[in-house]
Amino acid sequence: MGRRRWNKKHPDKALAQQQPRRPEDAADAPVRLLVLQPNSTVVGIAMGGRATFVDYKSGSQIQVAGPKPASSAADVAGTVAAPCGPHTGTLRVLQFSPDGKFLLTGADDKVVKLWMCVSTAPGGAWHCVAAWRTPKKASAGGFTLSGSHALFADKFGDVLVGSVPAVGGEGTAEATASEPAAQVPSTLLGHFCTIVTGLAPSPCGRFLATSDREYKVRISTLPENPLQGSYEIQGYCLGHQDFVSCIAFAVQPDEQPDEGAAGKVRPSVLLSGSGDGTVRVWDYETCTQLSSYVASAPAAAPAAELEAGAAAEEEGE
Repeated sequence: MGRRRWNKKHPDKALAQQQPRRPEDAADAPVRLLVLQPNSTVVGIAMGGRATFVDYKSGSQIQVAGPKPASSAADVAGTVAAPCGPHTGTLRVLQFSPDGKFLLTGADDKVVKLWMCVSTAPGGAWHCVAAWRTPKKASAGGFTLSGSHALFADKFGDVLVGSVPAVGGEGTAEATASEPAAQVPSTLLGHFCTIVTGLAPSPCGRFLATSDREYKVRISTLPENPLQGSYEIQGYCLGHQDFVSCIAFAVQPDEQPDEGAAGKVRPSVLLSGSGDGTVRVWDYETCTQLSSYVASAPAAAPAAELEAGAAAEEEGE
């Protein structure tokens, strides 16, 4: 007798044998993203499948051009996202280019889109100028230091790359006049079947840092033409005891610069945050840990510890 037939014949026993739903089986919670446009006063906010862009100085809202989104959950489930229409799934990627002229978005609809944030008319809408279809759902995204290429990762562990058209060039003019077709991105590198949680190019432009759910941060060499792929691994930053949730580079200014040496900086470092509650600082060229901070620890000692310390001092006296 098959399992389904047995469940129908013995519904009470089947209900008793059901396993409790585990937290990891639950649907993904809405992702909240916040990004500030460089050289501008526009801030982008995304939660779920909706993104809003507002100029916090004037209070005006920026419109994003595209077809009308699906009106119901059934429509969303049965609709393949238009290459340059609104996303039909939860947004996972929301990132501006270094010069603020482009916006990269990615969602659970397996489409990553590039929007041009430069409008020819005051108050004009942002237009989609490129789109790429990914094999799996997007999980992270960003740009190269020069802004010439868009980088985005999927939940299969691959980091993909696509070319960014020049502002005012033929590619952007044709894209704003008609909807561009979705492209197939090139593969930059892979993380071997693990979800990539973050990616960031180094300030020197020579490396790309990528983090994943397997407790590690990978430092890879970033070629001048990312479309050719990255085949050299500089090293791994190991030490976290849980998934790495975010990474970022930080430039250290010189504490006491010499006279006439304005702008002198010390080597930049890599910061990583993890589900183990720690934030770690790395020398990304040698992949050695410089320091670690337990972010989940309380800022002040609990009252019980303070009382115990006071009692110990009294006994010592």
